[in-house]
Amino acid sequence: MRTARRSLFALVVAAALTGTLMGPAMSTEAAFTDAGSVGASLTTVPPVTLDFVDLAAGEDYSLGWTSDGQLFSWGFNDRGQLGTGDTQDRDIPTHVLFPDPVTITDADAGINTSIALTSAGEVYTWGNSDIGGNTNSPQKVVALEGATVVGVASGGYFYLAWTGEGKLYSWGTPGGGRLGRGGSADTPALVTAQGTSAGFVTTADAGRFYGTAVLDNGSRVTTWGQDHGSATGVTTTGLPAGTVIAGMSAGNNFTFAWSTDGALFAESSGVYTQPTAPAGYVGAQVSIQAFGGSSFYTWRDTGELFAWGENSDGQLGLGDNTDKPAPVPVTLPADATIRGVASGGAHALITADGGAYSAAGSNNAGQLGSGTLTPRNTFSTPVVVRRWP
Repeated sequence: MRTARRSLFALVVAAALTGTLMGPAMSTEAAFTDAGSVGASLTTVPPVTLDFVDLAAGEDYSLGWTSDGQLFSWGFNDRGQLGTGDTQDRDIPTHVLFPDPVTITDADAGINTSIALTSAGEVYTWGNSDIGGNTNSPQKVVALEGATVVGVASGGYFYLAWTGEGKLYSWGTPGGGRLGRGGSADTPALVTAQGTSAGFVTTADAGRFYGTAVLDNGSRVTTWGQDHGSATGVTTTGLPAGTVIAGMSAGNNFTFAWSTDGALFAESSGVYTQPTAPAGYVGAQVSIQAFGGSSFYTWRDTGELFAWGENSDGQLGLGDNTDKPAPVPVTLPADATIRGVASGGAHALITADGGAYSAAGSNNAGQLGSGTLTPRNTFSTPVVVRRWP
């Protein structure tokens, strides 16, 4: 899943980049004379650090994009979810090429389906070819052309996209009611669960097999799909009167939401509870693992990150592989202030102010982007990714 919801972290290398990130690079200049002789000079071009403004974590792969709208992918690629035109895994961030010149402003990663939004409001998808006509390269979602899409999400074999007019669309596999509407159509159509199509959607997220949306200026939350009322959905309960939800993160069986006044809420089976007192929370993430317990992350406006839950692969970034029953402060790279977290199946990624990047957890397919397949259990040291201009 991606980092925080778009209402908080909708952040925004050049179009001529080749995406080459590792290894030596040289710049060559050649001058031709009338006599046909050639003079050449070689100049070393130093690498520059690739800084991500936002990230998304799929089940075992990752996406990251830069301030000038270039998208990169790394990790497992058996269904083309990296968008690189093949099915080869990558252990370093690799430039994703689009059929047209675009500037990426938002993206998300699901089990093996990816989605991206451009500055022009166009939507592209790729990955599992059983879903929505995907291929292993980005393809424009023609059915959404003309819609003013402002946010996107990818979950368990389905997608969500919402517009500036407050309309929410879903498409993909309809099983379990995860599309939030009746029928078996797998193409983009309005989500109708609990009157969602009649309200104004401000943000949404796609969990493993369910979806959820914030409506009407944060005053109402609807959820649908597996364990959430199937296609009919449920209007969630348990939020205190007057609560205004700012964002949410849907995982495997749980949803986290945070309010405009810094409170954190946890949802299961349509009921929200408040695990802690309001403390300036501005984001949260829940893992989308297939088996086992969930991993949880939340961060404050002061830049502090906390993690707890499943930690068998070191995905909490605490320096060990022991599960944690309660939130534990996470040690960040020196002088880093957390910007956001993206949690996948058994790995997690973080960005900090200035574009600093780190990752922890399983790395069997290179999903940490470190250039190796060695797992990590700490966020305290950054993962430095370099490119050549």
